[in-house]
Amino acid sequence: MAVYINGKKLTLHRFESKTKEKVIQGNDLLLEFENMPVQNATLNDFFETRPEFVPDDWKKEENGSVVWVFFGGSIFLDPFDGSEFVLCGGWIQASGRWMSRYIWIHRNFIAHGPAVVVE
Repeated sequence: MAVYINGKKLTLHRFESKTKEKVIQGNDLLLEFENMPVQNATLNDFFETRPEFVPDDWKKEENGSVVWVFFGGSIFLDPFDGSEFVLCGGWIQASGRWMSRYIWIHRNFIAHGPAVVVE
């Protein structure tokens, strides 16, 4: 099942500079987001409340691990120290639901997930 927004298909984009062997700095990843049609965090909220719309191929990697996808269209600020972060979400097989978490931008992006973009 594919997911469409305003008639455009959502896909997962894997960045060449972000591989299992290489960790990328968050600010460098944001530079890559600049020219891409990345989606914002409202889509993550949608998947949390409507898990039946999460595409099967977004639920796990080939090795069975969780696919943590980034919603780089929304950059959030910590109200206490101003640190920036992005929201990501992934399918948790054991509970059968979509779960959200955040990744701090000023730290290395340890997760190796793709960004959600429109084709």
